[in-house]
Amino acid sequence: MGQAGPVTPPAAVASLPRAPGVYRFRDARGGVLYLGRAVNLRRRVASYWGGLGSRGHLAPMVARIAGVQALVCDSEHEAAWLERNLLERRLPRWNRTAGGEEVPVYIRLDLRPRPCTGCCPSRTPRTACAARTGAWRRLAGSGPATVPR
Repeated sequence: MGQAGPVTPPAAVASLPRAPGVYRFRDARGGVLYLGRAVNLRRRVASYWGGLGSRGHLAPMVARIAGVQALVCDSEHEAAWLERNLLERRLPRWNRTAGGEEVPVYIRLDLRPRPCTGCCPSRTPRTACAARTGAWRRLAGSGPATVPR
């Protein structure tokens, strides 16, 4: 994992690498406004100055950005974990939720006497006609569940 120094947006966005990583938008005092991850840092960061479209609520934040700091990672997976770890330490004002929040996941096993058509992931622990096993922890929006600690 490498680090690209702070750059001044949007003109210096071209100096950002086309690699996976985590980016921080900083204000004039050096405080972190927003922290995010990207598969392609240059393209993702540039999207904030190329028209916000349905993300108009971010315009006040974009106006306050004085610099962008990029942390380059070896893979998308590493970027996701780095983002999560950084957000667990501190949640910047413009981040809505801590990235990669854990969501309990249960597997529903139907107990009724009929052929099984498969199992269904669920977010609730139990119903009358089914047994569930779990809860496994899963990162919101990510791959398979993991066994609880």
